[in-house]
Amino acid sequence: MESLAGVATALVASGAGRSGGTGSGGTGSGAGSSTGTDARSSTGTDARSSTGSGTRTGTESRADAARKLALEAAALADGVTADNLRARGLAMAAQALALAGRPTQAVELLKSLRSPREREEAVADVVAALASTPEGLAAATSTARSLTLSASRSRAQAQVAWAHLRAGRHEQAGELAREASDATRQDTALGEPYHLGLLCRALAESDAPDLAVGVARGIGDPDARTDALVDAACGAARRGLHRSGADIARAIADPYRRGRALGWVSSFAARAGSLELAETLLREMDKAEDEQPPRSLRSYDHRKAALSALARALTDAGRDDAAHALTETAPHTWDRAELRAAMARGLIARGEDERALTLVRDFAGSPRAPRALAPVAAAWAAAGSVPQALAALGALPDAAAQAEALSLAASSLTRDGHATRAAALAPHARALVDALTTPPWLDPNDVAAAAAGLAWTGELDQARTLARQLVESYTRDEAIAAVAEAMAVSGRYEEGVELADSLPEPLMKGRVLADIAHWAARRGDFGTAVRTGAAIEHSEHQDWALLATVDCAVREHRYAEAVEAARALTEPRTRVRALCAVDAAARRHGEDDFADGVTGDVVTGDVVSGEFEPEASNSTDPEDGTDVWRCGLKAAAAEGWGDSARGRSAAVEALSLGPWHRCLSATRSTAPQALAEAVRAVLHDGGA
Repeated sequence: MESLAGVATALVASGAGRSGGTGSGGTGSGAGSSTGTDARSSTGTDARSSTGSGTRTGTESRADAARKLALEAAALADGVTADNLRARGLAMAAQALALAGRPTQAVELLKSLRSPREREEAVADVVAALASTPEGLAAATSTARSLTLSASRSRAQAQVAWAHLRAGRHEQAGELAREASDATRQDTALGEPYHLGLLCRALAESDAPDLAVGVARGIGDPDARTDALVDAACGAARRGLHRSGADIARAIADPYRRGRALGWVSSFAARAGSLELAETLLREMDKAEDEQPPRSLRSYDHRKAALSALARALTDAGRDDAAHALTETAPHTWDRAELRAAMARGLIARGEDERALTLVRDFAGSPRAPRALAPVAAAWAAAGSVPQALAALGALPDAAAQAEALSLAASSLTRDGHATRAAALAPHARALVDALTTPPWLDPNDVAAAAAGLAWTGELDQARTLARQLVESYTRDEAIAAVAEAMAVSGRYEEGVELADSLPEPLMKGRVLADIAHWAARRGDFGTAVRTGAAIEHSEHQDWALLATVDCAVREHRYAEAVEAARALTEPRTRVRALCAVDAAARRHGEDDFADGVTGDVVTGDVVSGEFEPEASNSTDPEDGTDVWRCGLKAAAAEGWGDSARGRSAAVEALSLGPWHRCLSATRSTAPQALAEAVRAVLHDGGA
């Protein structure tokens, strides 16, 4: 039955679709159905072909043949007992009928579906198919308005609005977009509270903090509303709008969340040099924490971030006494160690090595000192002051602590591109290995740290040998993982992969292979990155590795390699989103011809083909965000071309589709104005 419906649709595409001329557009423009895969193919390249009167006769005969095949497919589908397969077959047949000029018959065909939601979603797909051709636009408009479920009606009207806009009928497009926005509010307001938090942050980072607050205040659940306000405050501060972020934070009623927001805004303000504001917010954070009930189990990462940022900023400004007094306010000795380490890095930047070393010796004996001291040693080594770095390491009480700090410092240096500076620490790493492998030491954790230190200082072969000699399985695997990644950073990918493959635990193996793929991509070896990433068996690590490769390739404007990495993703939705991201990046840099090919690859290779599983194609699951991504890309592209009206309309369409949060990453950096105005349209009945 699916084959019959597909043939019927193809007949329409090769004949009836031609009667629309060049103005009919294709699915890449966004009017295609989000679910019926074969119906999408009716808007392919043939629809853009010109036609003469001789072809028109052929078109009519093809349409007749298409109607017959569609009806035959419908009859077969109606006899299927499995509800999901029956629904899919009827939906495909209905789309073929609609494209063949029988929209009323198509809608009647779907009335036999038992589930109202399933039925209306299928009708919405018929509307999208109708909207893809000029002659079907009127029927699409009336059919969309006849839907009773707000989610389906919103999606259908958004599709029709875009088709009107593409045809130059801006008034009709605006009216339908407003109707779609109304339907969206009737169903889910602007979406799930969690997604609204993402939207609030995106709006705040797009210079629209007032709009972010408006969205947050519209959330019904008090906890979700407060979390969204925290996100808005952090987004505004990250953007540099520190006072706006502070005002949002101060308006939060819950003292814990108000303290969190004030802490994060204070940290951003301190890093930007706004010391007076940062200090004020820190005092307000303390006051908010005093309002909290006693013994509440909370996370205080925001306090540590605020204190560390302010201590460093005060040191940079020469206010050492104030910075030292601030470190004394830390509640724990390990927190004070981290704050004094931040001060020490500021002193190093000022060239005051002796004072910095005095601070290091002051906290070297405290708990967790190796982790606090490692960034200080790395700062000295990066500046070429190896003796000072070694003196800082030597301030730690024993070889085990020094090995831990050295491995952390060397790995940080190597990851930041200072492998030569890290190599200068190799003699000390070898000395620590000798000390830790001589009885009575022989603690496997300490030896593993020493092996990692060897690896990150460039002594890869010795590190590999030492790691393999460890008897205890967990520490051996951790050491091997560190050596494998260090080999990848140095360009020895094959040896790193060989080591990673020897790891017995699948999760750890996947993580290490993903790191190797990432480093290969960062060094420009995209072929190795794709091969390594594609070979990872753990799905989450594979996705991370390949998406990181896509990101690296896009940053280097290596779009062909980015597409290759995206194509290696095995999960269809993730693959589509990655390809859409490449499309958007290519357009931003003027590679429109390449981007057009990527768009066609997305539509014909994933969305139209059977690679999208049937259930996902007809799904209303919010995680199925393919259409929204395309809408977000249209908004970004339109704004890049200076067509603000089209960008607004596309963003409204994305919002109206429901899982609009999928378009945020596509629009936040490239079409922030379109996103902000679309939200205003949805919230305040503005025009599209």
